[in-house]
Amino acid sequence: MPDGGGHQHLVAGLDLGRHTGYALVGSRGEVIDSGRWDLGSGGRVGQPYLSLQARLQSWLVPPADASLFVAYENVNFMAMKDGYRASQRWGGYEGIVTAFCERHKIRYSSAGPSTIRAQVMGKGKGHAKKPEVWAYCERLLGRRVATDDEADAILTGLWGTTLLESRA
Repeated sequence: MPDGGGHQHLVAGLDLGRHTGYALVGSRGEVIDSGRWDLGSGGRVGQPYLSLQARLQSWLVPPADASLFVAYENVNFMAMKDGYRASQRWGGYEGIVTAFCERHKIRYSSAGPSTIRAQVMGKGKGHAKKPEVWAYCERLLGRRVATDDEADAILTGLWGTTLLESRA
């Protein structure tokens, strides 16, 4: 979705967690970069948050002729066995991402996994399981996707491009 002056819009898709999936997606849905960051789980409590902040600082640097939009998956942890602790950690990651975006004047949005999956994979796919999401991303890209975190980030980045299209 370059504008008339050749300015490109990029979407950074994030699947937040100790193993954060990331994907940089162009406005035409092309995946430019993707993978997973291991933010660490041992040591000091704040270390994973500092690690995420450093990764964002080095990775989210758009070229001069591009603007950036951040999309991230918003997960309801209360349904999970360790919901309380997981939701506290996830809230910290979300705080790092949103503060980073605010500081750098980057637009951002989030949605639940079922919303993202339905909008990208199609009607009836909102409750697709991780292996189906993973296989979908591999078929779409024509290459191996290393982890389910990376697959979720790719899907989230693609969802972000649909938001930009709807707002254009």
